[in-house]
Amino acid sequence: MQKMTRRIAGGFAAATLSVALVACSDAEDAANDAKDSAGSVAADATDAAGSAAAEATSDKDKDADSSESEDADDSESDDADDKDDADDKDGATKSIATANGDVEVPADFASAIEEKKAEWGDVQSIEQGDDDEFLATFDGGNLLTFDDDEGAQPIVGKIAETWKEQGGLDAEVGLPKAPEEKATEGKGWTQQFDDGVISWLQDESGKFTSSVEK
Repeated sequence: MQKMTRRIAGGFAAATLSVALVACSDAEDAANDAKDSAGSVAADATDAAGSAAAEATSDKDKDADSSESEDADDSESDDADDKDDADDKDGATKSIATANGDVEVPADFASAIEEKKAEWGDVQSIEQGDDDEFLATFDGGNLLTFDDDEGAQPIVGKIAETWKEQGGLDAEVGLPKAPEEKATEGKGWTQQFDDGVISWLQDESGKFTSSVEK
C-alpha cells in the first residue's frame, strides 16, 4: 500500500514536473517570439527612418540644384539684358533720308531730326565732323547740331548764317550749348557756344549786325 502511494505520488510529481517544463518551454518560446517581433518592428522602423532621411536629403539636393540652376538662368538673363541696354545706349544708329541719300546717325540725333522735320521741313544734308559731331541742314537754312556732350541743339536765322560763315563744324566757337535767347539789352538774340558767343543785335542806328565773341 505504501509502495503504491509512493508510486502515485511519484507519478504526480513527474506529471507536475512535465507540465512545468512544458509551461516554461511555452513561455520561453513566447518570449522569443515577442523579442523577434519587437526586433522586426524596430528594424522596420529603422529602415523606414533611413529611407525617409534619404528621400529628404535627395529632395533637398534637388531643390538646391534647382535653385542654383534658376539663379544661373536669372544671372544669364540679367547679363543679356544689360548687354542689350548697353548696345542700345552706345551703338544704336538710325538711317535718315536726305536730298543726298540716306545717312546713318546716332539714334538720339535721328529722333531730334524727326521732331524738327514737322517744323522745318526735309533734311537737305547731314555732315559729320571730328569727335562724332554732326550737323543737319534743313530746308530754309535752319541747322541742328549734335554731340555726346550737348546732345541736339538748334541754330536758326542770322546766327545760323554767321556760324556757317565761321566754318560750321570747324568754327572756332565750337558747337552750341543751348538754343538762342533774346538779348538782355536792346533787341536781338544771342547764343552760347562751347568757346564763345554769337549774337545778332540791333545797334544804336537801328541796324542789326552779327558779332562773334570768343
